[in-house]
Amino acid sequence: MQSGIRLGLDTECDSMNKRSELEKLKKEKDLDQIPGGRAFGYALVATEPMKEHDVYNEILAINGVVEIMPVFGEYDLVVKAVGDDFNIVNNILNKQVGKVSGIYNFKVLSGFRL
Repeated sequence: MQSGIRLGLDTECDSMNKRSELEKLKKEKDLDQIPGGRAFGYALVATEPMKEHDVYNEILAINGVVEIMPVFGEYDLVVKAVGDDFNIVNNILNKQVGKVSGIYNFKVLSGFRL
């Protein structure tokens, strides 16, 4: 990730509203109301040079993606997706996030809320 690139959510109003609603639910600890059910997963995403912002915005538009965090190191973004079951989460992360133009490497991690 290049320093000085701003990857904020202020690029689209809908994105801000989506993020605000999810953050409010998380703060209220009402996890069952977060869209997508109990299965979740993360994708570690490495982008091609200078493609971070484009990849970020394209992933943000995918239904089921609830959070994206820019990071430094081997990967550029950490993407969180939720769904009713692991098949849905797998589809979101592998078949949608993984196919975004500008990604050259990614790794998927799955989890489950107890």
